[in-house]
Amino acid sequence: VGLQHIRPLGKKWSMMMMASVGLYTDLERISSDDILGQGGVLFIRHFSPNLALGGGPVLTTAFGTPMVLPWIYFDWKTNGKVKFKINFPEGA
Repeated sequence: VGLQHIRPLGKKWSMMMMASVGLYTDLERISSDDILGQGGVLFIRHFSPNLALGGGPVLTTAFGTPMVLPWIYFDWKTNGKVKFKINFPEGA
């Protein structure tokens, strides 16, 4: 389960806040070690309508203990007859 909120900070900047939690287990025995949570704040710079790049700190429990890691946001798309869209971390 995850929540994501994007708020504009001006013409060229925006801020994305996100939080998610998941249960990753074999369903034989569920413990607190099976819960993965993460959340963070990213600052995104919009260079053009087709290109945005950003980054910021994210708190994650993916490695067992809570850690603050850097996160990168990249969004690029083309317009025309053939369309490409790459959005990291969401997909391509």
